[in-house]
Amino acid sequence: MLPSRYHQIMICPWDHGHLIRSVMQSVIMSVSTIMFSNAKCQKGFFSLYGHFTHIWYHCPSNFFKTVLTWAPGKARHNTPIITRGEGPYLYDDKGNKFLDWTSQAVCSNLGYDLPDTVINATMKQMKDLPFIYGGLGIVEVRARLSKLCGEILPGDLQGMVFPSSGSEANEAAIMAARRYTGKYKVINWYRSYHGGTSNSQQATGDSRRWFGGDLVPGFVKAPNPFPLFWDLKGESEAERTQMALNMLEEQVLNEGPDTIALIQFESVVGGGGVLVPPEGYMQGVRAICDKYNILLHCDEVMVGFGRTGKLFGFQHYDGVIPDIVTAAKGLSSAALPISMMATRKHIMDAFDDKPLGWVGFTLCSLFVLHSL
Repeated sequence: MLPSRYHQIMICPWDHGHLIRSVMQSVIMSVSTIMFSNAKCQKGFFSLYGHFTHIWYHCPSNFFKTVLTWAPGKARHNTPIITRGEGPYLYDDKGNKFLDWTSQAVCSNLGYDLPDTVINATMKQMKDLPFIYGGLGIVEVRARLSKLCGEILPGDLQGMVFPSSGSEANEAAIMAARRYTGKYKVINWYRSYHGGTSNSQQATGDSRRWFGGDLVPGFVKAPNPFPLFWDLKGESEAERTQMALNMLEEQVLNEGPDTIALIQFESVVGGGGVLVPPEGYMQGVRAICDKYNILLHCDEVMVGFGRTGKLFGFQHYDGVIPDIVTAAKGLSSAALPISMMATRKHIMDAFDDKPLGWVGFTLCSLFVLHSL
């Protein structure tokens, strides 16, 4: 028997009579909640099993008028209505308690009890100055946040902009690399995710790239160092890693080093499978970039700010300092929409006499400053 207070089942609008009749009485007796997607489904169930009075029934009278992003829209009909959070737990409008195993989209790093100092400082900023356009002026909080991020980032990573999302941060990275180098191609892994905006979606390697038509030019895909259906040549991991690097270098040569602005990799692949590059691989990528005058970008949107045990994922690879770093999710624990792009000093200095073309937000900067 299943413990009743911990289990729910959902009945969907297919052949309900056949489906319900196939459910054993012992299973029905063990659940506490049945959720119906519409009244027809609910009526069909009652006609057969209305005598089970221990079950809580839920049938929304008005479906949510919203569109989902990375899931089919019909999934919204049985999506829980979350009302509050506490620590790592979420609660819905019926009092059910959920343990948030994944920090939502790997982003709620602080949990759901934000410190009062953060909340109070954010509210004060709302009163003092909620927004300033970057082309009009600069505020102290943005300067202080830039200084703090420069202090916690290794090497000379310091040129900061603060867009609104990880996608936008990666857009800014691509724009900065192209404007700095005068080149246009970007190399990404096939098993990767970099965002849902135009360039960041095209930089993405997985199937979400197809949603936009796969039509944005200038993006080249490379195999990850973990092939699925074939093996890299070599008797040891070091030999196989070198073979993966040889493949990447040959691809650079075939594409033309003088056309490649950026190699843009996730420090640890997230949505593509939680893939940690083999030992020595990222050092080899750094060497290829140096050899052919290509910028290296480490996308830290998912793993940045402590997700891997170090502050940034690329810090697991001894000696690797990327030219560009982006971060988002953990930067504000997703409580406010803000991200970060940081460049090394020589890239920052190159924009002293020309615009980059991005803007930051006062309130979100204040929130992050106090969170960090």
